[in-house]
Amino acid sequence: MDINNRLKSTLKGKITRLETYIETVKTETEIDIVELKVKLKNVTFLQKNIEELRGNYYAIPNVKEAEIVNIDEELNQMDERLEKLEVRMETVINSSCLKSSETVVNKINNDAVDKFEIKTKIPPLVLPQFSGKYEEFSSFKAQFDDLITNNIQLSQSQKLYYLRSCLIHDARDLSSNFDNFESLYEALITRYDNERLIVDIHVQNILKFEKIQSESAKEIRNMIDCIQKNLRALKALKYEQNKLSDVLLINILIQKLDKESRKSFELFHVSNNVPTFEQFIKFLEQRESVLLSINRNIASGNAKNSTNKNLPNFTNK
Repeated sequence: MDINNRLKSTLKGKITRLETYIETVKTETEIDIVELKVKLKNVTFLQKNIEELRGNYYAIPNVKEAEIVNIDEELNQMDERLEKLEVRMETVINSSCLKSSETVVNKINNDAVDKFEIKTKIPPLVLPQFSGKYEEFSSFKAQFDDLITNNIQLSQSQKLYYLRSCLIHDARDLSSNFDNFESLYEALITRYDNERLIVDIHVQNILKFEKIQSESAKEIRNMIDCIQKNLRALKALKYEQNKLSDVLLINILIQKLDKESRKSFELFHVSNNVPTFEQFIKFLEQRESVLLSINRNIASGNAKNSTNKNLPNFTNK
């Protein structure tokens, strides 16, 4: 336990240093992109370290359940800090690449005699991709507008090139050789910027979550992720939760739990008061932690039995 705690403290220190670094980068006029990309790789490496550390904690025998819950919460907070760092670094890299592109375009435009004879070579940008999933369009559109649509230094032809490079799978089929930037972008908005359908998709993702047939920490985690991911998306679309929606969701989702988990929920909430949605999510997280602990103890017991069977028998016959 002490070794794992020291490792956790070390990881926290590294995360703090990365946060200090990105704050410093924001104030600098010239950014070392190579160094920033190395730091971004370090973020990915730290995320893997956290998952390995989580596994180490789970493997400790006879650890108290309350300690596991607290450790999980602490590691989740570290994960969230790394996710924020990843987003901020990607944003700085994209912004820097875009500024480099603008510099190239401006230099060419200033030196050119005939703009139709100019051949520009713009460094590739790290742009979002859109595959045709309705629920992902609003996020794609916001990022693309910031990087490309609202960039007055890019020509319409350049914007069209970037837009086509972002489209994959079903979304690419919407493009034709006769499109200009405005016609293709408008076609995408007309088809995919459908708030009613997007809201319906997020709601259905929650309602159609498959019933859990037996006790499973993994399935409980999948349920938590499905609920929270889709509710965040609905909140971004200005659809807020209220007491009535919470009661409906809780009653629907309880029916999707396995029998033992439903019993556990009744024992968890013994009050006559209506449970809140936060309490329901807290129960699911604790339930996942309990099942993980049980599975770990079973695995440890099986390993011990296997070892005992392999020992030589010196009993006199």
